[in-house]
Amino acid sequence: MMIRFGQSEREHCVRDIQLSWALGGRGANIQGPSNISPKAWTGVLSAGCAALNPYGYIPEEHYDPSQSGQFTSVLVANLHDLLYDHGASNRMTGMMYTAGAGLAKDDIAVAYSVGMVDAIARRISRLPEGEDLIFGDSVYMITFSWAPFNTRYRTWERFIKYTRILQAFSSPDASRILEISRRGKVLAVSDQDLENIPVSESWDAAMNPSSPSRLTPRVTEAYTLPPALVVFEKYGISQPRLCAECEPTYQASVNTTDQFHAIAGIPQAVVSRDSVALAVGLRRVAILAATTDHSSGEYCCDACACKLGAWVDNLSYKVLVSMMESEPKSTPKEWMLENYLVIYATLWPVCAISILSGFDVIANAKFQPGAMGERDAVDC
Repeated sequence: MMIRFGQSEREHCVRDIQLSWALGGRGANIQGPSNISPKAWTGVLSAGCAALNPYGYIPEEHYDPSQSGQFTSVLVANLHDLLYDHGASNRMTGMMYTAGAGLAKDDIAVAYSVGMVDAIARRISRLPEGEDLIFGDSVYMITFSWAPFNTRYRTWERFIKYTRILQAFSSPDASRILEISRRGKVLAVSDQDLENIPVSESWDAAMNPSSPSRLTPRVTEAYTLPPALVVFEKYGISQPRLCAECEPTYQASVNTTDQFHAIAGIPQAVVSRDSVALAVGLRRVAILAATTDHSSGEYCCDACACKLGAWVDNLSYKVLVSMMESEPKSTPKEWMLENYLVIYATLWPVCAISILSGFDVIANAKFQPGAMGERDAVDC
């Protein structure tokens, strides 16, 4: 009880301070390693999360193994909503810290997050049935699957808009972000390193200027799913009304079998979950809507791209609802792997968070007065 009470007090204190910053138009303004060391930063970022409360109840032997997932869960949430952190005058985010280290251009925060999620998924897949999950592993999987599909972040509308804007410019920054989003490279975490290297040390190594030289291709396996239209019809999803030019392209896209890539050995019973099919199908539509190149065969006009962006975001919550429905019928291990596959729908063939965080960190965003209110400042 002492831990829970102390955490509650701390959260209220932090929120009051954040609100005072927001009202004054000021941010925490952590600029990177010049302000605080990478090792200390892992504690700073992890502590800004109410998910610390359960640490008062987990077995002591799970505390250290949980830290990797705990830290990276907050980091990956930052990567999805950096735009809102700007608007709420909150600069204390992982992407801004990475920018301060001079590594945002190499997408190191994303490379670190994806390498870690693969390693944690492998640890979960090896877990004997009936054995308790590590709390931090669960936190990371649930946060990473929730962030792209929670509708609040407008993930897919922003993904489509940002991608189309980047494709319209020939600047080095625009080309770099687009290229990085499809490169499929990570800071790989071996099973041994996950067990033996504290997250403070792995993040410290990631913030080393030489870390881009350690990027390696993801080691994954391809999984095939039925056409997106199959699961859309199962859930009674009304199809968007598009123009005469875009409608045939859309129909061809949702009537084609699809793939996603993830670690090997995922049980077919998990692969075939509706949540996975919904996530992959919505991602496929979002990529179609983001395409501006006529020669690609999947061109989408501006008006239909706007319609599809709103359509995908409005339906995103169905992915989470589907996971909620499957949870009571799943073992804890199965459900965590289901979360993992939903995550991977957003990482291949285009890494959505590379587009979102890469654009937000370089954009000169200006907010109208009142656009980000007090409630948003508290939540973000």
